[in-house]
Amino acid sequence: MQAQQSKYLDTNAPLEERVADALSRMTLQEKIKLVHAQSKFTSAGVPRLGIRQLNMDDGPHGVREELDWNEWKTANWTNDSIVALPSLTCLAATWNPALASLYGHSVSEEFAFRGKDVMLGPGVNIQRTPLNGRAFEYMGEDPYLASEMVVPYIQERKTPLLPLTPEKLAGLRVLIVGENATRSLTLGGGSSELKTLQEVSPFEALQQTIEEANKSLPSFERGSGVGLQGYTSGRALYDKVDEVDPAEQQRLHDEAIEQARQAHLIIYIGGMNKNRRQDCENGDREDYNLSFGQNQLIADLAALPAPMVVVTFGGNPYAMPWLNQVEALVHCWYLGSESGTALANVLTGKVNPSGKLPVTFARQYEDYPYVKYGQEAYPGINKQVHYREGVFVGYRGFEKNKKRALFPFGYGLSYTTFRYGKPQVSSTAEGWQVEVDVTNTGSRDGKEVVHTTVRSPLLVTATNTGRRLPMPGSPCLAT
Repeated sequence: MQAQQSKYLDTNAPLEERVADALSRMTLQEKIKLVHAQSKFTSAGVPRLGIRQLNMDDGPHGVREELDWNEWKTANWTNDSIVALPSLTCLAATWNPALASLYGHSVSEEFAFRGKDVMLGPGVNIQRTPLNGRAFEYMGEDPYLASEMVVPYIQERKTPLLPLTPEKLAGLRVLIVGENATRSLTLGGGSSELKTLQEVSPFEALQQTIEEANKSLPSFERGSGVGLQGYTSGRALYDKVDEVDPAEQQRLHDEAIEQARQAHLIIYIGGMNKNRRQDCENGDREDYNLSFGQNQLIADLAALPAPMVVVTFGGNPYAMPWLNQVEALVHCWYLGSESGTALANVLTGKVNPSGKLPVTFARQYEDYPYVKYGQEAYPGINKQVHYREGVFVGYRGFEKNKKRALFPFGYGLSYTTFRYGKPQVSSTAEGWQVEVDVTNTGSRDGKEVVHTTVRSPLLVTATNTGRRLPMPGSPCLAT
């Protein structure tokens, strides 16, 4: 007579019954082992019952390199390199749930290949302060946008200077200045640090683009691309700041200014990185400005005759005292292994930008809703932080406090233009539906996200003010 199969092994039995049966067979010690870690990234199984351990790893932008069993030291494997995907702020900026689904699928493929059962991500904390060192791992300041992007993830400034077409680049002496033109931005940041097999830097991709734009010209007419560091930020350390020699910082600044005097076009590539006191866990930013003397460097470069494009990497908003001095600004979050390729494609118009900001860029730090409540609201007192602004985080607080943003939530430009038709509102079984015709009125293909807001009648009745809630729709291709 064949023994009856245990219910917890029966894949056709209801899940709750399987769990109850398995628990009934475990000893108290075995149960306790299931609810705590047995190493940095595993939890125990029950071998005698055929229940294996669970293997986990950090995300959310890719699989973290292997660490020693129970130490925060790298295991020095030779087969744990991965593809670094763009940061979650970058993903949120697309406002594209379908892309979030593809992103989640791509990440899960690598996790599965590495034998992982659980990814510690994605991060969906609501971004309330631009000083948060881990904000680049989140999906912005709005719960609705974050929820619309995170579910499919789990389930599977425009100016005439841009785009830099080949015709515009031909014959120019282009100065590419800024540490982030060559720095790896997958290193550092804490638990989201990634060990990539290879990366394409912005300088590498732009240099190739400039060469391609000039190859048909006679040699004496060809333009060139020159790269300079401009500033230094030190090493990407986790538990301390790598101090930089002020004399070296000044030397790099002066060298960039001198070379820029001869340039026909300046492409500045800076912003933040994954150093402590930048975009890094365990060490938030210290103020709202770009660090390492970048504001002065950008202003001094912008004062020269050559037109200038400012490109910034980073997971947070920042102050831009030089904004009215530059011809173009591109903020690109963190773009992963193909960072340079992605940036070059956007700058040259090969790809039409269609991202929308998932967070508010304030004119000044004091405009963020929590700041007026003092240290109790951030960074906290005795390690306790109180959310005194309540639900009025991000754009809700800006509207409530009548503060005008520098770049509001949902802001984003394109190389083409769109015309909106008259919205049609109708009632459905699931709620209200808004439909609007969108027509591309420009000369380029492009994508547009339709962003509508509604007011809550209940809140209007209660406070006589109203709260705006975003309802981002699916991106549409207008040709």
